[in-house]
Formats: sequence, C-alpha cells, structure tokens
Amino acid sequence: MYDSDEERRTHPRLPVLIPVEYSNVSDFFVDYALDISHGGMFIATDRDIEPGTDVEIRFNLPEIGSIFTAKGVVVRRGPTPKSALTENTPSEGIGIQFYPLSQESRKIVETLWEKNIHG
Repeated sequence: MYDSDEERRTHPRLPVLIPVEYSNVSDFFVDYALDISHGGMFIATDRDIEPGTDVEIRFNLPEIGSIFTAKGVVVRRGPTPKSALTENTPSEGIGIQFYPLSQESRKIVETLWEKNIHG
C-alpha cells in the first residue's frame, strides 16, 4: 500500500514554475507547470479539464535554447501542492502523464534536472 503520491510515482518530480501552452482537440490554454519529470507534469489551472483528455504541451526554455513538446493524457484533477501555492496560484490543477517522449524532449527534461532550472 502506498502512503503518498510520491511513493506511487515511477519518476521523481522537479519543482518548476514554467509557463506552458497546452491544447486539447478544441481549446488552447496557457498556465504554469509546477513540477515535471520524465513521466509527466502538474499544471496549476482552474479550467475544467477532465481525466482522460488528451493534450499537447509546449514550452520554451530560453536558458537552454530549446522548445519542449509532448503529447499526454490528463490522469487526475486535484489540489495544487501546498508548497507551490501563492495568492496567484490556482488551488487546483491537472496531472498529465506523457506519452513516450521524443529524444529531444527527454533531453530537455534531463537538462532541467542537471541544471536544476526551476523556470
């Protein structure tokens, strides 16, 4: 039995604050990612995006001169981690599980970890 989300995760999460663009079949959004791993990310949002929704994600990292792109699926809606809450942070968000990342996007996540870039 798992005691927390952290124990269930295959990939450790890196706290970040990165503006991300993401879209589903009919809508385009811009919000902030609060953490990222090789397996997924958490985006703080008040938008009503249901689990099971496929999304495309994109963000630019000028620090490393790269653009991250990925496809994934919303796997959960839930509260924003308390450690990430500010007066401007939505109190809820979505957990996204990436579909297999391209080699380039995987390298971007690795670079984030190596340089400990938090956005």
